[in-house]
Amino acid sequence: MSNYRKWNTIRFFALLVLILTALLVTLFFPPVLGKRDGMKFDLTKRMDSFYDTTHEQERLRKQYKINNAKWFAGTLPEKTEVVYTALAPNLIGLTTFEADGHYKIHISNHYILSRPASDEILFHETCHIVTWDEWADHGPEWTKCMLDLAQRGAMEGVW
Repeated sequence: MSNYRKWNTIRFFALLVLILTALLVTLFFPPVLGKRDGMKFDLTKRMDSFYDTTHEQERLRKQYKINNAKWFAGTLPEKTEVVYTALAPNLIGLTTFEADGHYKIHISNHYILSRPASDEILFHETCHIVTWDEWADHGPEWTKCMLDLAQRGAMEGVW
């Protein structure tokens, strides 16, 4: 058998394996791919069924309470909400002050599968609560809050 025929045979079988793999993935793993919307796949709508977001949100709420007791001496507002949210692509987290007088920490749902990243974002946004009245968003007081947490060991396993 000539080298040319041998390589054509190998190419044919490699292409056949790729096609069969794509067919099997499409048939047996549709939740991973998301719902079809014309020709678009929307993965964000499938995230709740693919991964239990309520479990992670509850973990973050508990982590906020633990952080409050351990790293902030119980000085943070207890009525703070922590939620995973679809944020703009350039945002990983956001803290808002709601109309009813409580803070809400929004963490981008892109970080739901990364606990270290979610925990770091939680510390980051918590420092915004601590320094809420500071004029600059990441000013000297906010920087001091983050550095203080790092020096006291709060970021171990996170950074």
